[in-house]
Amino acid sequence: MDMAIIFLMKELLKLHCFQAQG
Repeated sequence: MDMAIIFLMKELLKLHCFQAQG
């Protein structure tokens, strides 16, 4: 897997969790 893809996936997960909490 590409490092950029992993980074994007992590960022998306972070956003998702952040929205779920708020």
